[in-house]
Amino acid sequence: NLTFQDALSGTVHLQMNSFGPSLRSADGLSVVWNLSSSDLNLLKANGIMFTSLNTSYVAYIGLIQDAAGNAIAPRYDTINALRASGFIPDTTRPVLTSFVAYNLNNWSFTLFFNEPVNL
Repeated sequence: NLTFQDALSGTVHLQMNSFGPSLRSADGLSVVWNLSSSDLNLLKANGIMFTSLNTSYVAYIGLIQDAAGNAIAPRYDTINALRASGFIPDTTRPVLTSFVAYNLNNWSFTLFFNEPVNL
């Protein structure tokens, strides 16, 4: 499994057990996983993780094997979680996709966005 967390201590975390498609580099030294929209929205809704390098950590156990079948050396959440080596902030504005008027007597309505938002 893979655990995203806000700090080495892992006080705020999100555990992932399945992933979307992955891409491996030609030399096999890097792997890119694409998060599903729902997984990405879970991370964004958290609001604490992945807001800077200092809130971008990962821990894992048994995630990948080498060509000989040796499991990757684990990184535990409170012992040696790995901090991101780079960070690109989210600069994309949320988009209002629709709204529903529930009660026109008191003007209550619901707004729907393409990603989690804060008020």
